[in-house]
Amino acid sequence: MNKDWIPGKILAISPHADDIELGAGGAIHKWTSDGATAYMFVFSTLEQMEIRRDEAIEAAKILGIEKENVTILDYPNRRFDEFRQGILQNLVDLEKEIKPDLVLVPCRTDRHQDHEVVTAEAIRAFKKTTILGYEAPWNMTESSLPVTVLLSAANIRAKESAVVAHKTQQHRPYTNKKFIWSLAEVRGLVAGGKYGESMEAIRWIL
Repeated sequence: MNKDWIPGKILAISPHADDIELGAGGAIHKWTSDGATAYMFVFSTLEQMEIRRDEAIEAAKILGIEKENVTILDYPNRRFDEFRQGILQNLVDLEKEIKPDLVLVPCRTDRHQDHEVVTAEAIRAFKKTTILGYEAPWNMTESSLPVTVLLSAANIRAKESAVVAHKTQQHRPYTNKKFIWSLAEVRGLVAGGKYGESMEAIRWIL
């Protein structure tokens, strides 16, 4: 694939606030900087909804996503399976409204129960759309990530800033600056670059 490929419209789906920034923040920043339009859809803020909503909007702005393109819902944490039909309907509505060229979801080997539900329903909803799965290593015991998006230092700085925007989550080890940069270096190295993000090819439509 051409390394300069830019999807026109990206739908970045985040089960919880900050998942998408951690898994695909660099790629989103790269693509929006090159002219793509991105939409962020967050299913849950976990807690402190008003504070975390503001954090998510600020993080989205850093990645090049306009405030009007951010939707944040309040499904209960770790109970998405009880609301599977509603989540599917949310995604079907997004497919009709946005008609994205690329959908980003957690990869299929992410074992967080909420992430599993969102990804499974996204596969049902976006039958004619390219879907990439982003990684969350702390939720995974195995992975197959053959797609690497090569990134610049500016993309990783934006990713780091977007993660830092989630001030209430800075106690978590995976928000650590060293972890973010180290993983980016590993993912870039395996593809012959300096930095990168690796993803699963769930559905690829040429």
